[in-house]
Parts: sequence; C-alpha cells; structure tokens
Amino acid sequence: MEFNGVHACWFILALVAKFGWCNIALNKPTHSSTDYDGKSSSSHAVDGNLDAVRSHSSCFTSSATSPWWMVDLQGNYRITSVSIQRRSDGFAYRLRDLAILAFREDPQQNPSTATITCTEKTGTLGAMDTLSCDQPVVARFVKIQYLPIFTEILTLCEVQISGDICSRDTTQCTNTAIDIVQGMYIVVESVDKRIVNDSTQGDCTNKCYREHKCHGFNFNTASKTCELVLKTPTQVVSDAGSVYSVMPSCFLLCNGVSVNIC
Repeated sequence: MEFNGVHACWFILALVAKFGWCNIALNKPTHSSTDYDGKSSSSHAVDGNLDAVRSHSSCFTSSATSPWWMVDLQGNYRITSVSIQRRSDGFAYRLRDLAILAFREDPQQNPSTATITCTEKTGTLGAMDTLSCDQPVVARFVKIQYLPIFTEILTLCEVQISGDICSRDTTQCTNTAIDIVQGMYIVVESVDKRIVNDSTQGDCTNKCYREHKCHGFNFNTASKTCELVLKTPTQVVSDAGSVYSVMPSCFLLCNGVSVNIC
C-alpha cells in the first residue's frame, strides 16, 4: 500500500489520539496565485519549516491583485481550525482581514462548487495565529485569501490545519443503496484501478467501501473478477459480461459522527 500523506496522518492520529491533533496539511499539494519571486512557492507554506524569514525561501508570497493560496488535503476531512504563521522579518501589518474558505471539489476545476466558510478574521494576525472554524466543516480543499475590505501582498510562512479524516459511513451506505448497472463497464487507466479476485458481486461492493478513494467498481460476471476504480469515472462503455456501480458518497464518518455532505 502506498504510504501517502493521508495514510501517514492516520498513523499519526493513532499515536496522538489522546491529544486530538494532527496537521493534515503537511506536505499536501498546493495551488496559488502568481508567486512574487523565486524565493516564493505555495508549497513552502506546508513544508513543516517554521523559519518565517521570507528571504530564506521558506514562505509563500504573492502580489497579485487578489492573492490567494490553497491546499488539497487529498481527501475529505472534518476541519476544526487553521493555524497561520506570518513572516517575522517585518510587514506584519499586511497579514490581516482574511477569509478561510473550504470546498469539497477543486474550485479551479469546478468553479460552481459550493463555497463553505470556515471563518473570517478581521484585524491583524499574531506571529502564529490559530483560527477556529465557526463550526467544523467537511471539505477537501482549504483556501486562504483577503477579505474584500483589504488588498495587500499576501505572505504565508506556514499553514497548519487540524481535522479528522473522513471515510464512508457504511452504516448509511449499504449494498441496497447503490445502483448496479448491467452490461456496462467503467473505463479507467490501469494506474487508476486495483484488481481483486472475488467470488461475488457483494464482496466487490464491500471491498470498495473499505478501500480508500474507491469511486466505484467493475465486476466481470464470468471470471468473477472485481476492479476497484480509484479515480472519478468519466466514461462508461457497453460490455455484456460486466456490471458496474458508482458508490454513494453522501454519508461520511468523521470522528465517529455521520455527516451527510450532499
């Protein structure tokens, strides 16, 4: 199994459960408005380096008209707070009046996706300020930008996000709740699927529920072969010997609480 950031956080959560904290943004993919110069990179804000001197190439800076920064948590989390470290070498007044927004889909790829407000902060921020969400939000993408009342160069030296990993709530998603389509097949690249040998269609369904990032499955009725689809399917073709299903994703289990995100 690939030990990526999500699996690493599961491991860390097991170790620090009694403290209730894990930085789920650490080393995750980032996006942003244009970098100010060669010393800036959006990834610097989640690299774990708390050096807050901008000239040391440890921060993200953008002078775009409406600067912004965003992290992809690579999975749905129940987000409770965001900690932001500002630069320590001057210009402290710049980091103020922020909006912390969350999305369940990438707003760059799907501009119509719903915007969820974690919180808004007016006034200046401290050296390392923790901003609690007005209420916990379930999302995959977290974006930081200025409120409309303030426009300035944006510099973030480190962003840490606290939250709980969310998985499908199998008490809400049962075999009878999914749509099985006969005679069709989901087309995905080999790198985006995992083949498992199962004796029944029900076994294939259960494996998809338990597999991280399983969006659906193909089941060959003759060979009893199950293909777990690990990427959002975009193409379905006719195949008389197959059935397919796209799994429901409305109900997530986040820190023991069932959340309907639809």
